[in-house]
Amino acid sequence: MRTALWGALLASTLGFLPGAAPAAPLVPDDVVAAALAAHPEAVRALATVQIAAADRRAASVFLDNPVVAFGGSVIGGLVQGSLSQPIGLAGEGWHVRQAAAAETGAAGHDADRVRLELAAWTRVAYARAVTRTARLRVAEEAVRQASRLREALVARQAQGEAPALHVALARAAESEAVADAIVAAREQAEALTTLAAFDPRVLGAALADDPADVVPEAGPSGLRADVDAARGRVVAAEAALAAARAAVAPRVDVGVFFQVDRAHGEPGDLGLQASLALPVWARNQGGIARARAALDVARGELSVLRARVDAEQATLPQVAEAA
Repeated sequence: MRTALWGALLASTLGFLPGAAPAAPLVPDDVVAAALAAHPEAVRALATVQIAAADRRAASVFLDNPVVAFGGSVIGGLVQGSLSQPIGLAGEGWHVRQAAAAETGAAGHDADRVRLELAAWTRVAYARAVTRTARLRVAEEAVRQASRLREALVARQAQGEAPALHVALARAAESEAVADAIVAAREQAEALTTLAAFDPRVLGAALADDPADVVPEAGPSGLRADVDAARGRVVAAEAALAAARAAVAPRVDVGVFFQVDRAHGEPGDLGLQASLALPVWARNQGGIARARAALDVARGELSVLRARVDAEQATLPQVAEAA
């Protein structure tokens, strides 16, 4: 009777009571797939790739859209119009396009890295939830064992076969076991809450029994998406610097124009036109300086990242094996 009361007290304290049978086990790969599909980090990484791809499609060898102008007089019969297209003489548009393509590739590698890290953190959270659940089961069994021991000693004390000190110690052990179970339940709840952020289904499903089942098969260690992304940003910065230097050359607006004067019976004109701005005062000095600084930063970040990757690949295999 007392064991049942302790069980009911523990269940109410921990916030759960026996209910329906748990759903089918939710394997780690299912949780990882759900996280990669809906987690904000994965969605943000995919959106970044889509934005970079849209910028790549918008980048053109022609720097700006063609300009069409049309007009005419209200009273007279004059009608005129023109069509012009800005063109960079030094290939600025081509370099801009190359930079956009490199940024798109870098964004794709960044997204791959985000997905890998998100999958890893999901598996860590899954393993933590499994271990916390196992610890809770052990703590609950310790409560049952402590309750049986206390009941046995109380019965023996009633028959004069056990001293009061033994009963008091059993009661203290039982109380300590209940306290440990409450802590274990709180830690399990925290672990499940963390895991639910990756896949809400974990709250209504059974998990794996062995944390080792969470560990995936090892993949190629020489491939690093973050290094590839850093290389892509260096290429993009080099193209951006080339575009900034090409922007010093004047842009030429080339096109055609027409003019018809019906009031005077003139046959009209159709001809070519061109205009350019001479780079006398402004030669994109600030743009070139910023592009050169961005390239230096990108190269520095790639150098630091390579050094860190080399150190990780030299030291982490032993850590992973031990884990």
